[in-house]
Amino acid sequence: LRFSTGDESTLTGTALIGRRPLAQRGEIVDRVITIVDPARTVSKTHLEVGRHEGDLWVCDRFSVNGTVITDAEGITRSLEPGRRYLARRGATVVFGEQSFTID
Repeated sequence: LRFSTGDESTLTGTALIGRRPLAQRGEIVDRVITIVDPARTVSKTHLEVGRHEGDLWVCDRFSVNGTVITDAEGITRSLEPGRRYLARRGATVVFGEQSFTID
């Protein structure tokens, strides 16, 4: 994952992404990825990502500003909170004023 902040991260399991991501009681995640967002457009725990058969799935965690995926072909869709969406290589995921691209 290549973030708009300039950070990069390799995902091997599940991760929570946000300003101060925190797993819910009883929830197990492999890592948390903290995003610096001075404008506070990113929720504390904005989204969850994970691997599925070589692809990445993304799930909006009922964030205030939502999450949008634009695939490599330029098709954009807004994510329904709580539902997992596949995001393949070349897609860009926008959350608040931040984003990451899947390499």
